[in-house]
Amino acid sequence: MVRNSSLVIAVVFTLNAANAEAQKQLGEPFDLGVGQSVIITDAGIRVGFDELVSESRCAIGVVCIWEGNAAVRVWGEVSPENRSFFELNTHPQFRTEVAYLGFVIRLLGVLPYPEQGAVVGPNDYVVTMVVVREGTIPVAGSTW
Repeated sequence: MVRNSSLVIAVVFTLNAANAEAQKQLGEPFDLGVGQSVIITDAGIRVGFDELVSESRCAIGVVCIWEGNAAVRVWGEVSPENRSFFELNTHPQFRTEVAYLGFVIRLLGVLPYPEQGAVVGPNDYVVTMVVVREGTIPVAGSTW
């Protein structure tokens, strides 16, 4: 009986660890796939990637008049009942960051970058974001 209880506890612990949500700190860039979220531990908020809203970036191998834009829908929350949605963009002409509860959620990039002839599914996108305190200078290498 004790052996079976230990096995059950080990399995439950392993499943919980596998399903554990990623945790990051302020100023630490992170990647999220569609439907994923991260806890910003020193801010007390969760940030998630909901969906790609539009993709008009100039594909690799194509000559375009302008570089285009990818727009994504992301969210921030302090509790599931208090979730706020935001649209962020890769092109600096549009909103690339949003102030949220004394913090700034910044979109740093969206992958994959379009390629001529390549088909990318709506759930294949990954965003790179960072959360900083309001008034913090840009992250090195960011495109905004």
